[in-house]
Amino acid sequence: MASVSNDNAEESAPDLDSDSAASTRRWRILAEGSSETVMVIREGRVIDCNPMGPELFGCKRDQLIGRLVPGQLVHEDFREEVARRVRGRIPGVFEAAIVDAAGTTIPVEVRARELDIEGEKCRVVALRDLRERKAAEEQVREAGERMRALLETAFDGVLVSRAGFVIEANEGFARMCGYELHEVEGMLPSAVTTPESAAIIAENIRNRVHTPYVVTGVRKDGSTFPMEIQGQECVYRGEQLRITGFRDLSQRMAQERERRELEQRVYQAQRVESVGMLAGGIAHDFNNLLVGILGNIELAELNLISGKDVRASLGRIRQAASRAAELTQQLLTYAGRQVPERQPVLIEPLIRATAELLRSTLPAGHTLRFGFPDVPLPAVLADLAQVSQIILNLLTNAIEAMDGLRGTITVRARVVEIVEQGNGTLPGPPGSPGSYVCISVVDQGSGMDAPTRARMFDPFFSTRGTGRGLGLAAVLGIVRSHGGGITVECAPENGTTIEVYLPVATDIPETDTPSSEDATSTRHLNILLVDDEPWVLEVGRELLTSQNHAVLAAASGEEGLRLWAEHRGDIDAVVLDVCMPGVDGEEVYRRLVADDPDIRVLFCSGFQPSGNIARLTQKGAAGFLPKPYRAVELFGALARLVERSAH
Repeated sequence: MASVSNDNAEESAPDLDSDSAASTRRWRILAEGSSETVMVIREGRVIDCNPMGPELFGCKRDQLIGRLVPGQLVHEDFREEVARRVRGRIPGVFEAAIVDAAGTTIPVEVRARELDIEGEKCRVVALRDLRERKAAEEQVREAGERMRALLETAFDGVLVSRAGFVIEANEGFARMCGYELHEVEGMLPSAVTTPESAAIIAENIRNRVHTPYVVTGVRKDGSTFPMEIQGQECVYRGEQLRITGFRDLSQRMAQERERRELEQRVYQAQRVESVGMLAGGIAHDFNNLLVGILGNIELAELNLISGKDVRASLGRIRQAASRAAELTQQLLTYAGRQVPERQPVLIEPLIRATAELLRSTLPAGHTLRFGFPDVPLPAVLADLAQVSQIILNLLTNAIEAMDGLRGTITVRARVVEIVEQGNGTLPGPPGSPGSYVCISVVDQGSGMDAPTRARMFDPFFSTRGTGRGLGLAAVLGIVRSHGGGITVECAPENGTTIEVYLPVATDIPETDTPSSEDATSTRHLNILLVDDEPWVLEVGRELLTSQNHAVLAAASGEEGLRLWAEHRGDIDAVVLDVCMPGVDGEEVYRRLVADDPDIRVLFCSGFQPSGNIARLTQKGAAGFLPKPYRAVELFGALARLVERSAH
């Protein structure tokens, strides 16, 4: 490899006399202002150069003058090409490489042309240093290789589009959508989504949405799947491009469904277990209520014989019956016979009622203590049955944690403001800022070590031989579904504190309260009363008759349909039990509406409305009256049904 050095050239360069120097003055004025290296070559040697020449070659000017071209300045790989162009006096632009004084190879762009300088045939050569351009080109090449490597190694789909058309994609995208890779290039990205999703994507591109969102993807075979998309604009090789990532959510959503189903099964199994535990407490309370009811009935009979007033005994019987109805409602709630429904729930009375059920089953030496603020707590928007289950499970867990120990279980509730956004990982505090009601259950048990605490919410994990390990797992699932939080503080021999956070309800709907006016506001009606329970049928008939209504009583769905067929033109309203053997209330309603779409129907049931009946009552097509009901509630429900139908 030849290079510029401080040694004398093998052949001395011809000296430029003063006349020659003067004749090149005009050329030098132009050359010295150039940012490129400009040299004059005559007879294969450098006879002049501008100031950029020594800078490019890394030497002094007098060391450059007289050097042979191409032998001493051009890299050996390009000497033959340079010699060919010199011999043939070929003009034009081409790339070559030179060698500087330090032996470094420098890529250059060469432009050469023949000129007469003071009658001498010379070759003027301009050299542009290409090191920066070559480095930039190498960076672009490496960036392209990195981009391709990222595209090909990405587990999910990635595509690059220009002006709306795919110019590059990876195998993951093609595989996700059922195409061969060569089929993807040139297509529109909207070809792999539904028309509705394509409109969403176009809107998000216009609005420069760069966060992930979910659309519906379409595979080559026409099947659809949930797909997450995130796109970003960028400039690549001077072009405006859009890089979009695609992720098939089918497996993740299937896993999420399985997780929810498992949580629901755990919740249901644990709820059944809890009902069995509650049976003792409920039986205890029911026996006390029955003593009061039977005793007051006998007192009323004795007072009637002696001519005394019996209203006090009847009032006590009504109170006991109302309390029995409340116990039945709680049992239905815990057993899961109520339809899950988010509604405003007041925490303090619910805690007291649940604790009251457990009080009679507390082991000796255990006491319950409550701590509530003086100002009433706000309601939480939650499913009543599931919140009841949370309280029951936490209390049961506290009782079991104090097995064999005397002490106090403390239940508190307070309002907590969460001001910072969390990660939402449970167990842990709530993920979203806002107001929460915090339910705290503190026991004086033996506490937990770190390994036990790490597994306390796992399904089927229990430190008790008698437990199934479902209680706290169910609590965690309920809290997660309500967007709340749950935290635990404990240490061996120092007891445990579990706190559950539930969001405070906003925009609480107003509820209708039956008034005494409702009982007398209904005009005379011809009513078909259908119920398979003789006691209910008889009491309902007597109550309605007391309000001057004409009543047709049917003890089954079949009999109700027969009476309807016989008196169809005379019946104004139907009071219909939902749960009956044979033809049930829903089937009776379907046949009645088929015969008369405007018929007024008031459903009655000990369970909350579900399925079609719930939809009918929500749409106002029928009314609903929960059992057990009082006379004023029956009359009020009928009055509202008639008034709604009149409009």
